[in-house]
Amino acid sequence: MHINNFSVALVTSLLLISLPAPVTPSEQGDVQRLSAGTTVSREIAEGETHPYQIVLKPGEFLRAIVFQRSTEIRVKLSGPDGQDLGEMNNRVGFRRPHRVVVIASAEGDYRLDITVIKKGAPRGTYEVQIAELRLAGPADEKLVLAERSLAEGGRLVMQQTPDSTVKGLEKFQQSLSLFQSLANAHGEAEAQAKICEVHFITGKPAEALTCLNRSVELWRSLGDKREEAQAITGLAGLRQIRGDVYGAMAEMEKALSLQREAGDRFGQGQSLNNLGVANSSLGEIQ
Repeated sequence: MHINNFSVALVTSLLLISLPAPVTPSEQGDVQRLSAGTTVSREIAEGETHPYQIVLKPGEFLRAIVFQRSTEIRVKLSGPDGQDLGEMNNRVGFRRPHRVVVIASAEGDYRLDITVIKKGAPRGTYEVQIAELRLAGPADEKLVLAERSLAEGGRLVMQQTPDSTVKGLEKFQQSLSLFQSLANAHGEAEAQAKICEVHFITGKPAEALTCLNRSVELWRSLGDKREEAQAITGLAGLRQIRGDVYGAMAEMEKALSLQREAGDRFGQGQSLNNLGVANSSLGEIQ
């Protein structure tokens, strides 16, 4: 199936709590301690690694969230013995947060490293917060597995080989099943969105259509207008592929309206650009 540049652009563009006052960051290279309720906002440049230390006791559950604002970053968690406990990275266009979850098996200093991974990337910003730090509950082991499956699926898909894409889809589906068993609607919605992206980029429009419609329903039920708009943008891409440019533009207008309601300026710019490209394809630029 032929996918034009407009559709590719759509694909690549395809847990919050009240935040306390930001903490003044240390210099790059110095290890800064994070504790429950703290938030750090800072700039990062190519070649830099910002290390953070989190003290955990056996049986404690940690959920840290890193929001990338304007550059592509990698987030890595290591245990007291240096063992790699997980690594995540997102493309900037997806604009979804990195979530780091772990149940501590040993007492000590756990390390969270944040690194710019794209060569030649401009200086950007990010925000890191400890969203939860508490004793683990009965369902937390399954939650950790769901989150790790989601992250692993993302790493596999980004390798961009047929085999890694298939394996990535399997991880997303495993994650979806786990989130559903936990009645975790937000996790289910995010896993569903990742599955949609795979169907889209692998040229399976029927599967992508079913998936995107479900994704729209989930994000709407959660009241997340930004993500609902993103799913609708995917529907626009499917219509574009099928040659239904007017239908695609109608979906883009829906997405733009939601992005305006949500105050999503980045998304608005994305939708306006998509509308301009669609208009251009019709020869209707005025």
